[in-house]
Amino acid sequence: MFKRSHLSFLVSLSRNMAGHSKWANIKHIKGAKDSERADLHMKLFRQIKAVIKEQGSSDPKQNIKLAHLVEQARQHNVPVEKVHQVLKSAAQSQEDLKQYILEVRGPKGTFFVLEVLSTSYLKAKQGINTINRKFNGSWADGVSNNLFNHKGLIKVSPLSQGQTLEQVLDDAINVGAEDVTAEEEGHFVFTCNPRDFFNIRRAINQLGYNVIESDLHYIPLSRVLIESEEDIALVSKLYSKLEEEPDVVKIHDNIE
Repeated sequence: MFKRSHLSFLVSLSRNMAGHSKWANIKHIKGAKDSERADLHMKLFRQIKAVIKEQGSSDPKQNIKLAHLVEQARQHNVPVEKVHQVLKSAAQSQEDLKQYILEVRGPKGTFFVLEVLSTSYLKAKQGINTINRKFNGSWADGVSNNLFNHKGLIKVSPLSQGQTLEQVLDDAINVGAEDVTAEEEGHFVFTCNPRDFFNIRRAINQLGYNVIESDLHYIPLSRVLIESEEDIALVSKLYSKLEEEPDVVKIHDNIE
C-alpha cells in the first residue's frame, strides 16, 4: 500500500550518504577521500564486470544495471575514457564474479551488511574472518533480513520550482513506488522494492526528473548510538578494514 508520507528526507538515505552524527560525519569525510583514490574506482569496475557477466551485455543501452553503474562512475568523476576501457576489458574477462551478502556483528551492538563480489563464497569469507578475529567480530547470519529493510532509494530534483509533495505523489503511484518523501532542500526521494528499482528509476527519468543519486540500501530497523571517542575510533577502524577488503563493494550498518 502506498504511504502518503510528509516526512523530510529519508533518515536512512541521509545517514547512509552523509548524516549529522559523529559516525556519519566520519563516513562522509572518509568517503570524500576515498572517491579520489583508485580503490573506490576498482570496486565500481568489479561491479561493472560482474553485471556484464550476469546480464550478458556490455552495452549500457541494453543493460539497465550496467547503465546504473556507468552513471555512478560518472558521479564519482571516473573519466569517460576509463569507463570505455573498463567496459571493453570486462566484456573480454573470463573471471566469474558472483555477488554474496555477508553479515557481521561488530562491537557495541553494531551490525554490518557487506555486499561482496568474489569468485567463491569461501574466498569471500576468508578475508572477513581475519578482520573478525582482530576486532572480536562474529558472523551474524540473517540480520540483513531480520534487522534491516532492503529498499531502493531514488533522490530527484523537482520538475519545476515550487513543486509540492502532493504533486509528486501521483507520479510515484504511476511508476510503482512504495513511497515518496520531501527533503528540506526541495528534493524528493522515491522508495521502492529492490526488484523494481531499475525499472522505476528508468520510469522516473522518463517523466523528466533529474536523478541526483540512487542506489539499493539495507536500512536498519533501529540504530545504535556510539558516544565515546574510544568506541567511535574502534568501530571506525573495523569499518575501514572491511572497506579495504578488495571483494567488499558496499557496506551497510546500523550505527546512529
